[in-house]
Amino acid sequence: MADGRSEADDAAPIIRLARLITDTRRLSPIVVVTETGRPPASLVDVDRLRAAVAASGAAVSVLNRESAAELRRLLPAGWSVHGGAIRVFQPLPADHPVFCVWSPEDQDYVILRIAAALSPAGPAGQPTTTPPGRDPRHEITVGRCGDAYPDVPAPAGDQLDSGPSATHLRATPVGHASAGAELRAEAGELRVEELSFELADARRRQEAAEAKTARARVRARTAEAGIADAQRRAAHAEQQTQVALTELARLTERLEAAEHHVARLQAHTQALTQRLVTTADGVSSARAETAAARQEAAASGRAAAAAAAARDAQAEATRDARREIRRLTDTVDELRRRLHGQRIFSDPEQQARHEITHAYLATVPQAQRGDLVLRDYRFGPDFLTSLDRLAPPTRQRAVDIVIDVLTRRASTRPGREVRQHGLAGPAAAGQQSVRADGAAAWRCNIQDNTPQARRLLWWELPDGTVELGKIALHDDTNLTSRVP
Repeated sequence: MADGRSEADDAAPIIRLARLITDTRRLSPIVVVTETGRPPASLVDVDRLRAAVAASGAAVSVLNRESAAELRRLLPAGWSVHGGAIRVFQPLPADHPVFCVWSPEDQDYVILRIAAALSPAGPAGQPTTTPPGRDPRHEITVGRCGDAYPDVPAPAGDQLDSGPSATHLRATPVGHASAGAELRAEAGELRVEELSFELADARRRQEAAEAKTARARVRARTAEAGIADAQRRAAHAEQQTQVALTELARLTERLEAAEHHVARLQAHTQALTQRLVTTADGVSSARAETAAARQEAAASGRAAAAAAAARDAQAEATRDARREIRRLTDTVDELRRRLHGQRIFSDPEQQARHEITHAYLATVPQAQRGDLVLRDYRFGPDFLTSLDRLAPPTRQRAVDIVIDVLTRRASTRPGREVRQHGLAGPAAAGQQSVRADGAAAWRCNIQDNTPQARRLLWWELPDGTVELGKIALHDDTNLTSRVP
């Protein structure tokens, strides 16, 4: 608001000006110039006035009639200014003198008096008495300045400065040494008070800075504690992952051992069956024999009973083995679902690479990894989004099929149906989509015999790198890539 001209229709600057005038912490004077409401609007050259009071650090504000009326409503009684008058609001608790300008010819004298009021010592040679021929009313500014302008009435019941500030508005005779000394003493006291306010304000700022520094240190300690806790949780999660992988490997070994045991039982069953056939042949030949044939027949009956018991035992063992295989398979599937449901990384690409790596370790035995090497791969623009849309079981199946593609065994898997892919779907002969960099488009099945079964679409680059395109529904043939 200071050094600026307020607008009549904007009350916010007037409110800020009123708060500044009544602020007991204010250290600089404020000079308020009011307009007359008729040409000329202001009887004082405001730029000259600003130059005259610049040394005192005073701010000059110009108000029109509406703004002056609004300021009068916000200030205490007896503090108003209007009708072309000028009021100097000294830092509190000093008085606030009023200066009246009766015509533009008076402005030089009035500006000198305002400068004198703001600088008690006054510039050398400054006139402090009434010039010859001047109307005496110029020396007594207490009263109604609006009386000089009949068409500019003052607010009802308001007279400018009928209070103690009148003593600051009368002329000081030339050579009045005691008055000058008192003004200088008063200026010194005001300067001391101003420095006291500045010191108190500096102390408040220092205390605020120290409090802010303390809060920053507390936040830093809290952040360090949070980082340490996050690191502990990450280490614990990694440990749990390693335990789960170890358990998965152990169960896989048990499953392989069970499969070998089943194979041995099947071979034993075949041997028993052969023995049963041999025994039956012996029984047939014994019928042609005499008493020795009867004894052989009895022996054959005992062998048949033993063979039947062996068959029953083998059948029970086969059933037990199959139940164990189903239990181990369910356990492995449950562990894989649990591993899949535990999201390790917030970044989708890191999480997808983590799942592919663990699926490769879980589904490809150690002895076969030399032949089934995981090829280099990267993700196309749509792959991670399409993978995140899948439910956990379907997502795990899709990751397993990605392993088949990356190890080149998808074409040997039943139901995969690996085939070329064209812009309109599965490509006919010679219609496979090929990019500018030589990459060829392929697709295979993720689901079968379901409505809108899902398919895996990918690009194979000439160097063997696989760019996973996306997981799409049966009728979705659009395959974007990183290469135009």
